[in-house]
Amino acid sequence: MAATSESERTLREDVLAGVVVLVVDVAIPVAAYYVLRAAGVDQVAALLLSGVPPAIRVAAELARHRTLDKLGLIVLVSLALSALCALSSADPRGLLIRNALIGLPIAIWMLWSIGARRPLTYEVGTSLLPSREREMERAWSASAGFRRVFRRLALAWGVGGLVNAAAGLAIALTLPVDAVPGLDAAILLAGTLALSGITLLALVRAGATRLVFASP
Repeated sequence: MAATSESERTLREDVLAGVVVLVVDVAIPVAAYYVLRAAGVDQVAALLLSGVPPAIRVAAELARHRTLDKLGLIVLVSLALSALCALSSADPRGLLIRNALIGLPIAIWMLWSIGARRPLTYEVGTSLLPSREREMERAWSASAGFRRVFRRLALAWGVGGLVNAAAGLAIALTLPVDAVPGLDAAILLAGTLALSGITLLALVRAGATRLVFASP
């Protein structure tokens, strides 16, 4: 009973950490952009400043753990590329177009990782569920089905990333600048929720969740 309670507690903490990442990296930047615009800040500056909350979160994680996991590295690279785009252009639409294309290397990285020693989906999974890292490593070593489902999920997330980049590029090219951040975040959130649902279903059907959470 004690082992089960500890497992449930750590799972709640891991889920809460994932929610915090979603709020800080997606919801707060969008809200910050529109607050800054309402205060009269120009579009380029608002786009750049709205990236500060995720940067602070990554910096806090780096200070806390003295290292960055793959998820933190992805966010850091995206923020750095976005900042470079902003500093190199005074055109807000050009910045939005560049930001839409920032997701392409990440999607390509995800697809490339299918044939790597560990697919990126597995690395992100251990980042989101740090309390289950030992169980995941054990399952990875012991189960071919466990390894196979994470490689298939890397394909799904990689293709999803390409679709998201294409959608972001389309709205950046065609819609008013101030409409793009909110709609872009909505598309990202919808795609993330859909792929998360597919991921959970695939992991349950493959027995991966049983392997990871059955152990105390």
